[in-house]
Parts: sequence; C-alpha cells; structure tokens
Amino acid sequence: MSYFTGIGSSNTPLAAKELMSAFTKLMFFTFEMHLRSGGAPAADSYFEGDLADGDMQIIRPQGKVSNPKHFSVEDPELIMKSHALILNLDLLENFKEMLNSPSSLFAVQAHTRNPFQVLGPKLNPDDKSKFLVCWTEGGGSTLEDITTEDGGSRTAMRLAAHHGIPIFNLNTYDGLKKIWGLVSTFCPNTKPFEYYEKELLTSNK
Repeated sequence: MSYFTGIGSSNTPLAAKELMSAFTKLMFFTFEMHLRSGGAPAADSYFEGDLADGDMQIIRPQGKVSNPKHFSVEDPELIMKSHALILNLDLLENFKEMLNSPSSLFAVQAHTRNPFQVLGPKLNPDDKSKFLVCWTEGGGSTLEDITTEDGGSRTAMRLAAHHGIPIFNLNTYDGLKKIWGLVSTFCPNTKPFEYYEKELLTSNK
C-alpha cells in the first residue's frame, strides 16, 4: 500500500482547505494512494477532509486519540526509536532538553509522533511516504531551508528530506503550482491558480 504525508501549520489559511481535501481524494480514488497525517487543526484536518474510508493513517500523540479513525503509537520501543531518530538526525532544536522538561511533555509527544507520519507506524524506511505535501509559514522544502518558521511540522519535513522524500510546500510557488496542476487536471471545477497564489503564498519562496 502506498502513502503520502499531508501535514502543516495550525495557521494554514482556510483557502487551502478545498485544495488539500481534493488532493487527498484524488490520490485515493485515482492513484490508490493513502493519506498519512496527524489529526491536528487546520492543515491536517483539511487533508483528512470528509473522506470516510481509504485506510488513512491519522497518527495522534500518545494518549490524545478522540476520533475512532485515528490512533497513536504507544509501544515504548517505537517511541524510543522515534526519539533516537530526532536526536541522531538533529531533526529538532533542543529536543534533548525538552525530553528532560516536564513542562514540555505535550510538545515532546507531538514531535515524537511526527516521524511516524513519514515512515509509518513501525518506523520502517521501506514503508516511507512517497512524498510530503504541506503548508507552513516558512515555506521550507529542503534540509537547507526548513527552519523554526516551519513550526512543529519541521520534524517530519526534515526526516522526509533526510530520506529523499520530495516535499511540496503550498507556501512556495513551485510546490503550489505542482499540486494545483495535478488537482486541476482531474477536477475541472478547481479554483484558478491565481486565487491560491493570492491566498496561500506568503513566504516569498
């Protein structure tokens, strides 16, 4: 089974909702490709949309599952493996300090969840997502330009980049053009590119 990762900022503009939802449906119904996401507000929920089936992998932080379609990884060995990935690949600034800070518990759980969005619930590189689509304030899409401005999504984005997984950020002209072009080819009622260009491109990338 093939997966793509659809994630992003909690500040993702509402204008992205229709495009993200349409993209997920297109991938599932036309290309038999399934969504991996995190069930967070805005971008994650926009990708998930109202698709009732599709074997989506919506992975929540530990103990934070309220939707029956979602799940969390609770296996201590896999959680430790995720921590090791974040530390060894330097996916997140100050993660070691966060692990030792009780006040950072939810942030640690959220970032620990993120590698599963890229490598699947077993963190198996052979099961990695084919590509990652997102909207983040920073507009990052490579190891060199993913920064703190890309928010919590940067953990998953950096891991994807380490694994050679293409990243299409809808806050970049090239990323938006690629995703819009695919959706508009199969969905003739898609809003014009100029609409999304105006509403989504804020990063100057």
